[in-house]
Amino acid sequence: MVFVFQQTLVKDRSQGIYLQEISLDGQSGEIRTYAWKGELAEFTASLEDGDKKERPFYIFFHDVIIGKNGSIFLIGEQFLKQVSAGGVAMNLVAGATGGSSNASNFEMLIGNMLVFEFNAKKDIVNIESIAKKRTRVILPQVMGVYGSQTLGYYIKSIGGFYYCFTSRNKEKDMYDVVYIDANRKEDDKSAKSDMIIGVISIKQGKTNANRVPINCTSSYWWIQPGKPGFISVSEYFRKERKVNMRLEKLTY
Repeated sequence: MVFVFQQTLVKDRSQGIYLQEISLDGQSGEIRTYAWKGELAEFTASLEDGDKKERPFYIFFHDVIIGKNGSIFLIGEQFLKQVSAGGVAMNLVAGATGGSSNASNFEMLIGNMLVFEFNAKKDIVNIESIAKKRTRVILPQVMGVYGSQTLGYYIKSIGGFYYCFTSRNKEKDMYDVVYIDANRKEDDKSAKSDMIIGVISIKQGKTNANRVPINCTSSYWWIQPGKPGFISVSEYFRKERKVNMRLEKLTY
């Protein structure tokens, strides 16, 4: 088994990541460390987009994929604590009217999906950024004092990240990482879909990213893992009190 570690202390900044291999009987094997300002620097330098003065994002790792050839893929998602213009405005208005607000002056900015690739020797090979629309999560008032790393686990606990699940077909060495993209248009000129599913396909060590539109006829729906290459889309029809389920293809 392979574990991924990133410091989660309230005030200390993460120095990097490490991979540790542990046998099934609990014996610790090789530990490899990778510093942000070391061997990871050449890969992370191009990850940030937009304003160059923007503070770098943190990374929350959701899953680990180990291919048949020993390659390791870490699936992450960017996040960052920043000042919330909406939260500040709400608190100012509440203060001016003698009231109070439960909103924090801070919010969490959720960024792109990331894929860290290591070879069988555990050497870093590539870090790929898969763009998706940025979203914001307003924090409760008491959460604003915590650091970004600790808040990453809070955002995970309330479902604020957009990673959904990983569909695995180990026999064929095929994996589909499924997430939701808040940009519901297939392109700039198209109409909005009910939902856009992002799919990071890893087949025999090769990575490919796609976006799949999902349209539903009900107001309540959710997605779950299906058979390899598909997801299960469930729709709840309130008046009829019934649930329809179908498979949607992810990879082509």
